Amino acid sequence: MAQRGRIGVLVNNVGGTKTGDPGTMTEEAWDAQIRLNLKDGVPQLQNAVLPVMAQQGSGTVIQQCLDRGLAVAHASAKAAVIHFSQITGVMYANRGLRVNSVSPGMVYTPLLEMLGNSESPEDREIHRKITQHKVPQGSMGDAFDVAHAVVFLASQASRYIIGQNLIVDGGLTGLTGSTGMGHSRL
Repeated sequence: MAQRGRIGVLVNNVGGTKTGDPGTMTEEAWDAQIRLNLKDGVPQLQNAVLPVMAQQGSGTVIQQCLDRGLAVAHASAKAAVIHFSQITGVMYANRGLRVNSVSPGMVYTPLLEMLGNSESPEDREIHRKITQHKVPQGSMGDAFDVAHAVVFLASQASRYIIGQNLIVDGGLTGLTGSTGMGHSRL
C-alpha cells in the first residue's frame, strides 16, 4: 500500500486441515480448524482490505477454498468462506469490487508428496491409479492449475464474474457432484 498507493488484488490463502469425525472431534480441534480456516482470514479482509478497495472504487478478492469430504471442520469453515465471498461479492459489486473463490480438487502439492512418503511405494502406486480412475481428466492437477485459475480471476478477463466459486478439479465435480476427496486416502 505504501509503495503503490492502492490494493489491486488480494488472494486470501489461509488454511489447513485435519481429518475428523463429527462424533469424535474435540471442541478444541473444531475451534482450531474454524479459527484457522475462517476467523484468521475473513476479519482481516473485512476490516483492512474491503474498505480500502471500496474507497478506491476497484479491487479483486480471491478466497482460496477446498472441499475435503472427511475434514468436517475444515469443510464447514471453507463453505462459510465460499458463502461469504458470494454475499460480499454481490454487496460490493456496485463499488467496483469483485469477490470470488477458488476450490481445488485433487491437486498434487509438496505436502501431499510428504504425506505420501509415509506410504510404501506399492501403496503410492495404488493411490495414483485410484486417482487416475476417479478424475475424468485421468490425473491429479498441480499448483499451476490452481494458480492459472487465480490469475484468471484476478485479471480483467473475469470482469463480469462476481461471487462465484471456481472449482479446479479435472471434471470430478461434474462426474460425482463433489470433489470426492473424502473417499480417497489423500
